[in-house]
Amino acid sequence: MEKIFHENSQIPSQFTFLSALKKRSPELFSEYESLYQNLTIGEMGEQEVLRYFREYGEEHWQYLTNFWTNTNGVSESDLIVFTNKSCYVLEIKNYMGKFEYADGRTVIDGYEYSSDCIFQARRSFKNIRKIL
Repeated sequence: MEKIFHENSQIPSQFTFLSALKKRSPELFSEYESLYQNLTIGEMGEQEVLRYFREYGEEHWQYLTNFWTNTNGVSESDLIVFTNKSCYVLEIKNYMGKFEYADGRTVIDGYEYSSDCIFQARRSFKNIRKIL
């Protein structure tokens, strides 16, 4: 398990990569501004959830953030919480507005998103379960 943690920590997230690009090459960064804004909002949501777990969870709990795996295709898990008795896989979304989910469709304030957040959460859970 430690090998997986170490290997994963070597891979920068899109957010980390674009943060560095913004500082190093503003002219190249400009075409990624919209993606960066969305990733910033997502990162804020993930950090808030992690902060809650650390504040209200048990001391012995361990956390793995932005875990990438190539199990049944490449996928990422936002947060994995390991306790003495279980493992919880969380996909964190930081949406604003009226959220609706039906028949695999995610709609926020009338705008349909192309991704299926529930499918993503199920896939992450199944992939982590397979690894464990």
